[in-house]
Amino acid sequence: LLKQYNLMTPVKAPEEITEWQGPSQPRDVLEKIVGENTLRNIAFLNRGLEVSRAVALVDVGDWVGTGFMISSSLMMTNSHVMPREKLKQSDFRFNYQLTFDGVAEVAKSYRAVTGGQFHINPDLDYSIVELEGSPGDDWATVPLSMMLPSKGTRVNIIQHPAGLPKQISFQNNFVEYSDEKVVQYITSTLNGSSGSPVFDDFWRVVALHHAGGMLPEPNTNNFYFRNEGITMSAIIKDLPSNIRDTLKL
Repeated sequence: LLKQYNLMTPVKAPEEITEWQGPSQPRDVLEKIVGENTLRNIAFLNRGLEVSRAVALVDVGDWVGTGFMISSSLMMTNSHVMPREKLKQSDFRFNYQLTFDGVAEVAKSYRAVTGGQFHINPDLDYSIVELEGSPGDDWATVPLSMMLPSKGTRVNIIQHPAGLPKQISFQNNFVEYSDEKVVQYITSTLNGSSGSPVFDDFWRVVALHHAGGMLPEPNTNNFYFRNEGITMSAIIKDLPSNIRDTLKL
């Protein structure tokens, strides 16, 4: 058949390839950014570890949550985690975490100052409590930011999910909605993560995590399976002047 229908004769002689017409450097062939550029300076991890020291387990006894130091003695968490009537019985446990090999590190507990500073706003779901012993000096404090995260950016959450040793969620962590008061994201959390700091990629706290589940997207009739935080911008604007002065905001 090949001979009968003259299929062995090229319709046109192939052109000679005299020079390479692709990328000139091997690295242009072997190395590519595929989709989002997820490259980060290695110092990104170092800074994350530094600010993680400010995050603690809040053990109320009846429930657990997470909190973080915003000054040498002031901790922020959710109002539903730390109401005033639970101050005296609560334990604030720092360095409750595991080594890479799964060995428990030495944790240290603090208590609330009797008659100390305490501020609560249930509408914005935050509490600020004064702790004994200045744990912010012993461990770390975190920077608060007025920046509003935008849809499609990433947020990282350092937390004590289900009251477990400290963990971090920084994969599949995109913002899905944001306005002046709330930010919704798909970063993973569990019960016990309430009160966790929500960080941007510069490790600034941009929100206070407080809820998750089938949540309504503000200004719409739509519900989505997401997590949600109160923007730090809204919280900072609400802070009493004495706390703003302490934080130098």
